[in-house]
Amino acid sequence: YINIATPIWKRWWFITAIIVFALGVMAVIFVNRIKAIRRKSQMEKALGKANLESLKLQMNPHFLFNAMSAIQRYMMRNDAPKASNYLAQFSKLMRTVLENTRSEYIVLEQEIEMLESYLTLQSIQHKGNFSYIITIDEELDPEEIAIPPMFAQPFIENAIEHGIAEMEKEGVIDISFELEDEVVVLKITDNGIGLEKSQERKQKKEPKKKQDNGDHHQSLATKITQERIDLYQKSLKKKFSFEISSSAQGTQVIFHLPYQNL
Repeated sequence: YINIATPIWKRWWFITAIIVFALGVMAVIFVNRIKAIRRKSQMEKALGKANLESLKLQMNPHFLFNAMSAIQRYMMRNDAPKASNYLAQFSKLMRTVLENTRSEYIVLEQEIEMLESYLTLQSIQHKGNFSYIITIDEELDPEEIAIPPMFAQPFIENAIEHGIAEMEKEGVIDISFELEDEVVVLKITDNGIGLEKSQERKQKKEPKKKQDNGDHHQSLATKITQERIDLYQKSLKKKFSFEISSSAQGTQVIFHLPYQNL
């Protein structure tokens, strides 16, 4: 029989129930923890794959071939200073891109340096037929703020290759970083011919294979960027988006990027 005078905490069934309940809670916590680790691992793998695809976009064979050709031209002209300067810029860009691929956030100053190196090389390849300007909001300290890397470059390349490459007037690419509420707004604006007219020209002037390659790179840049944004949003739980608008007066790409204060 049960001795009602015995304190409840001394009864075997009560102690057993407490132990079972505690083990059950521990088991649930353990299982949820394992699931969270697996989800994080899957997220990191997916993000790593997306970043690798982004790296392929930035270092595409067309750009690498043009870079090597430029160095070769300087060497054939016995212009060692220009060949050395170009090679130094190219090496710096390669190193920076590879380093940035491994990070979720990089210092804004590093992102700007990478874009400047890339634009310098492109300007040389295109014989200075475009100019560029990079502006930074006064409220942003490039050394004290970090953003997700490598979103701007593929669209800058599209602006150069598909927007201003065949223009008779000088092309202009305007890149700006502004602080707005809880995000950094990155704008890439060019005065090129616009996406629609660019596609029309390709259909008239270029063979089908080359046309497909150009359109493929442009659509691939958009697809991979959206995939990276979706993964970043799931991982960081922060606002992250981009949009493209284009007309005969040019094209503008706007990113809303999360940031960290250092």
